[in-house]
Amino acid sequence: MRIANNAIKEIVNKLDLLGRVHGTENTFRDWCECMAISIDNSCNLMRGETYDKREQRYMDIQKRYEENPFPELFALLVNAFEDEPWKDHLGQVYMECFGGNKHLGQCFTPMSVSECCAGLVSVQEPEKESTLYEPSCGGGAMIIAYLKECFLAKYDYQRKLKIEAADLDSLCVHMCYTQLSLLGARAVVKVQNSITLQLFDVFVTPFERMAPLV
Repeated sequence: MRIANNAIKEIVNKLDLLGRVHGTENTFRDWCECMAISIDNSCNLMRGETYDKREQRYMDIQKRYEENPFPELFALLVNAFEDEPWKDHLGQVYMECFGGNKHLGQCFTPMSVSECCAGLVSVQEPEKESTLYEPSCGGGAMIIAYLKECFLAKYDYQRKLKIEAADLDSLCVHMCYTQLSLLGARAVVKVQNSITLQLFDVFVTPFERMAPLV
C-alpha cells in the first residue's frame, strides 16, 4: 500500500507542477487521453483512419509540452497498480486534484462504496462467456471492484468476462479504458450517451483484441 500511496502522491505533485503552466485539469485530461491513445493504437493492427487520427491527436497534445511528462506519470500509475491492483487510482488522483466536476454533477465513487456493492453480488464462473454492462462507468471503480470479486472467486475474467462500458465524458472513458487495460480485462469502452445511444468514440482493450486468438 505504501508504494501505491507514494506513487499517487507523486503523480498529484507532478500534475500540480505542470498545472502551473498548462492548468492542472488540462494536463490531467491530456495525460489520460495520451495513455488511452497509446494503449489502443499499440495493439490495433488495423491502421486505418481512426488510427491515423489518434496518432495525429497524440502528436498535437505533445506539442503543448516542452518535454513529454506523460511516460513518467504512466510509469508511476503502473507502479500503483502493481502494488494495489484493485483500486480506482485515476479516480483518486482526480478527486484529490479537483474534487469532482460540479458542472456534470460528477463525483467518482469511493472504492469502499464500490467494493461494498460488488461484495453483494454472488460471483460464480460461468461455463460460457458472460457480459458485464456499465452505462455510466466513470473511472471504472465499480468494474474494478467486481473484477476483484472475480479474482477472489477464482473466476477467470480475462477469458470469460466481456465488459461493455460507456460514459458521456471522454475523460472518464480514457480513465476507465486505461485502468481496465492495465488489469488485463476484456473491455470495449465507449464515449456514448447511454440514454440516446449516440456514439462518439470507442476504445478496445488489448485483451479484448486478443480474445479471438485465445
